[in-house]
Amino acid sequence: MSTHSIKFDVYDHSFCEMNIYGQSPEYINSLSSLFLVFFGLFGIIFHNKIHDIKMVYTAMIFNGICSFMYHFNNQLGWGLLDRFSMILIALPCYMIGVKILESLNFYSIFYDILRFLIIFYLSYLMTVIGLHHEERFNLLFGLFLINLAIFVFFIDRFNKSFNVPKNIIKISWNGIYLIALAGIFWILTEKLCNSVWFIKYLFGHTFWHFGVSLGGYLVTLLPVYLYNKDNYPVIYYYYNIPYLKLSM
Repeated sequence: MSTHSIKFDVYDHSFCEMNIYGQSPEYINSLSSLFLVFFGLFGIIFHNKIHDIKMVYTAMIFNGICSFMYHFNNQLGWGLLDRFSMILIALPCYMIGVKILESLNFYSIFYDILRFLIIFYLSYLMTVIGLHHEERFNLLFGLFLINLAIFVFFIDRFNKSFNVPKNIIKISWNGIYLIALAGIFWILTEKLCNSVWFIKYLFGHTFWHFGVSLGGYLVTLLPVYLYNKDNYPVIYYYYNIPYLKLSM
């Protein structure tokens, strides 16, 4: 019985910025990946008492490191680690979402079905990555980002049950808008990269890294509040980056 293995360091593929240099590394894309590390560390430092949300921040840090290495050498192994660690960001986000929704006391079968769908979705994402269907993965991972928007909308729409201050909801919506704008900009620059000569100089993937890092962090302020609302957390700013002061 024969097996087929793939070497870690084989070439995967490059992004639009590569057209500037002609070969690895993608300098700006690599450096901009560290935004994920920065905002992950920022979240852990200022919200260091909540285990579930610290898992999100930790996954952001790991994803930032993997993304840095992937853009630095374009190797398949780092590319897989980059994408798998994106799934590791999604997993605790879904766990947090379900835990918050359980406070509404729907029929228990609803949460059981929801958990099954989440496991199915994440398992399928891992399978797609294992088969190296990158375009399909990008499309399907967009569903997770849409789910973030649905989560914020749900909390906003039924806020009488959650009592979240409007300024925190507004910050979370700003995070969703930033992620959406960054995603659209990245997709357009990648699709037009070979047909419009100046597109490579817009660094669309770099803006994606910044947008998804800051935007994702801003969205986490909503569950941070919901986990601690009985302690009346207050918004503070560190160099214009918001965080919640926790009293627990």
